[in-house]
Amino acid sequence: GEVFVERPRKTVYAPTYFAIVAAWTTIVRVVIPKVIDGNLLKLPHLSISFRMLLGMHPFKKDDVVEIKAQISPILERASGKIVEVCEAISRDGPSTAESVGSY
Repeated sequence: GEVFVERPRKTVYAPTYFAIVAAWTTIVRVVIPKVIDGNLLKLPHLSISFRMLLGMHPFKKDDVVEIKAQISPILERASGKIVEVCEAISRDGPSTAESVGSY
């Protein structure tokens, strides 16, 4: 969309799902050491969801964000472990968006 294209004197926004780019390093730090013993190839991506919190504006170019992540209980399945990671993404204080991913 046009809001994601850089033009002179125009604010450039990021799609909501772009939060995964910011959150990925945090997700890897939380999941890898505790669940799959450091092997990134054993980390299948099952699902992910994002939502902007009510009243919050989309992320834009040059925003500085903070990510806090935590693992929900690990599920044991016949095919292996399933880990759900919940992230709170904040910009200038309170949480702006949330993300939940299963790996």
